[in-house]
Amino acid sequence: MRKFVILISICSCLLSFGQSKINLFLKPSDTLNKSRRNTLVISQSSLAALTLVGLDQLWYADYERSKFRTTNDNSQWLQMDKLGHDYASYQLGQLGAESLNWAGVSEKDQLIYGGCLVFSFLTAIEIFDDFSKEWGFSWRDM
Repeated sequence: MRKFVILISICSCLLSFGQSKINLFLKPSDTLNKSRRNTLVISQSSLAALTLVGLDQLWYADYERSKFRTTNDNSQWLQMDKLGHDYASYQLGQLGAESLNWAGVSEKDQLIYGGCLVFSFLTAIEIFDDFSKEWGFSWRDM
């Protein structure tokens, strides 16, 4: 009997969620909605900044810092770091570009924004690598 009550409760919650206005809210705009666009740009920029600060504190703080230097890491990591860079840039760029569809931004501007978002975020990570004595700036990663 208890399992039946739990099942009915879950179904009721799911059905009531289907009646909410969230689908209307998430529907992409046909024209440019500046408040949505500004909200996305500000929230994504803030999230990126917080992520970089967190990454610096949680990862790079444990390693000794150094001056700017470049390194050739092509023979290290079995090239898996390059695959990681490619995968991360694709996912981040797609997320950045597709989220602007919700705000009614043109496809061209979505792609430009997604590319700029990826370039700036991953460049910041590469600069963190650069000032770490453990790694260094890799042109191939860029």
